Amino acid sequence: MIDDQNHLLRPLLAKAFGWINDLRWVAGSLVVLLGVVRPFVESWTGHWAGWIGVGAAILLANAMFRMVHRRIDWKQASTGSVVALGWVELTCDLLVLTCLTFWTGGSHSPLLGLYVLHMIFASLILPHVHAYGVAILAAGLFATGLWWYGQWPAHFEERAFAAGFIGMLPGAVFLSNRLTRCLFQREERRRHQRREAKRMRRRLRSQQRAMMQHEKLVSMGQLTAGVAHEIGNPLASMDALLQVMLRHPERRDDESITALREQVRRIQATVRTLTGLAHPDLGERGSSNLNEVVRSALDTLRYDHRMRRADVQLELAEDLPDAPMVPRAVTQVLLNLVINALDALADRPDARLVVRTWANNGSVFAAIEDNGTGFAKGQAERIFKPFVTTKPVGKGTGLGLPISLALVREHGGDLTAESVEGVRTVFTMRLPGVGV
Repeated sequence: MIDDQNHLLRPLLAKAFGWINDLRWVAGSLVVLLGVVRPFVESWTGHWAGWIGVGAAILLANAMFRMVHRRIDWKQASTGSVVALGWVELTCDLLVLTCLTFWTGGSHSPLLGLYVLHMIFASLILPHVHAYGVAILAAGLFATGLWWYGQWPAHFEERAFAAGFIGMLPGAVFLSNRLTRCLFQREERRRHQRREAKRMRRRLRSQQRAMMQHEKLVSMGQLTAGVAHEIGNPLASMDALLQVMLRHPERRDDESITALREQVRRIQATVRTLTGLAHPDLGERGSSNLNEVVRSALDTLRYDHRMRRADVQLELAEDLPDAPMVPRAVTQVLLNLVINALDALADRPDARLVVRTWANNGSVFAAIEDNGTGFAKGQAERIFKPFVTTKPVGKGTGLGLPISLALVREHGGDLTAESVEGVRTVFTMRLPGVGV
């Protein structure tokens, strides 16, 4: 479809040409069939061989047009080339239609309505001004046919009919143009809305990644003291060993070197853990075992001194089936949930943290339960909204749970919460299993 400024609405334009091409196959086949029955219709003129020849010409021309359509790159084709193609096709159609119209009765032909159909075609594939040009061409061909076949109207009624029919052609173009303009504007709005939606989705994904990275850095900040201790102890041991080796070079032995290498590996493991936690890329989706991801998350949190004060209980299901997941993403969810639980347990002398996993109905589950402060009844859904937090001012960002919920839902799962204020809180994560 082409608008008043000759801009191509290319997907609709290609479909319009294809639709007209399909109709032309039907028309050519029908003309050949009518050539076969021509000897049995006395009111029609033209030899049956002429009918069959015209039908065959329609089919041959349509095959050529189809080849041209397939060669055209509709996204790159110039407006001028498309307009020229439209003119060629419609001119051929109108020449054939005029011939068939006067073979089947002229002004009384049942094919007169096909002129109106071609005005609609012109409005679909040509600019509006060119569509009126096609209407003028059709009117000229019809008038020429009246003169050529000796059917020029001699009576007032015949002249009025011919004039009305010729005047109807630009009228049909006018109405078709109004309709196509509405379709064009509607399609433009739809495409604009789709572009805006894509832009907003990209922006939201970018903001979500930034929020996730912020939460990771917050998690790392909470682990800083434990990490310093985890690195400081091996460094102290290494320093002591190196001092002994410097003072007494003769005592340098394989056992001391092995001890140094062990401390280096310990520091490297800590650095790898932190690097994985801080990495902005969540990685690829694959089949993983939820128990292993839970252990990995808890291993990262061993640097948090609050883990040593709590009674941490693991109730991991045996033979838990693998599930499709992005391990880093699920680890981030578990880190957020466990850190929230540790915050809630801060003032509890009998702090207890229970981590469970199980499988049911084709899904795998992980639950984080604590006996901390909890939250009020009715907040179970509200806490998953951005910037909503139950922690004291300055303690929480209100982003951890919304990000966790988004990550779980990207896996096709869900994250729910239930709490009895001052007694217990349970967060349950569900992930679809393999094949679900």
